[in-house]
Amino acid sequence: MSLLLWFCFTVSGAAARFEAEARALVPEVIASAESANAAASDTVANLADARRTLVGLRTEQDTVRRQLEAMERRLEALAHTEEDLQ
Repeated sequence: MSLLLWFCFTVSGAAARFEAEARALVPEVIASAESANAAASDTVANLADARRTLVGLRTEQDTVRRQLEAMERRLEALAHTEEDLQ
């Protein structure tokens, strides 16, 4: 066998082995990519949930603030009424 034929045979054998290894790894690579995409989707969903929660909390804070201000006005009015009665 000539050196060139031996080299071609060796290279094609190595190429075939590398191709087989690559084909074997494809499912793992795809699964890894899908897992990364799922994790990114979960992160985006968690961030969206956190933002919605924050908006809800700010709305509730504003409501409580208005109620407190109204209560303070009523208490001040009651205090003035008691002063007027004395």
